Amino acid sequence: MNRLISTFRYLRSVAALRPHKPRNARGGRRHGGEHGFALLELLVALVVLALGLGAISTGIALSVRSDRHTQSSRTALRLAQTRLEAAGVDEALIPGRHDGRFANGFRWRETVTAVSPVEDSKPQQDSGPERTPVASTVVAYWVEVEVQALDRNVAHLAALKLFSDTQR
Repeated sequence: MNRLISTFRYLRSVAALRPHKPRNARGGRRHGGEHGFALLELLVALVVLALGLGAISTGIALSVRSDRHTQSSRTALRLAQTRLEAAGVDEALIPGRHDGRFANGFRWRETVTAVSPVEDSKPQQDSGPERTPVASTVVAYWVEVEVQALDRNVAHLAALKLFSDTQR
């Protein structure tokens, strides 16, 4: 029995001298096939990260392109408003089509149409004093302005411009 006790003590001391074997997450010892499992997990995580970053960069690129398109549309609209407001102020309105280019490369087209007054087709009533027709002193023009941006985006505005004969 003493010999059994001494053998047991010897084995316990030898076991204490052996190198420690790594344990897995569950506390048990790792077996031969689990050594590469951490590498596989890392590769899967990198693939998921790459897919996520790719989706984010695609979204950012789409957002930048949409912002450029919006800025171009806004600039074309402002230039069309400016051209429409200046029609008949800077120079006399001449019926027809006129083209030009702004300094930033945007192209404009202005179409001016003279509008003739329509005669009143209602019969006049005899209830009031007799009215004499007055010669029209107002000239009307329908002005359409179209501005085309560099990315082929088009802003189209139109207005009725009224001028007295003395302003022309």
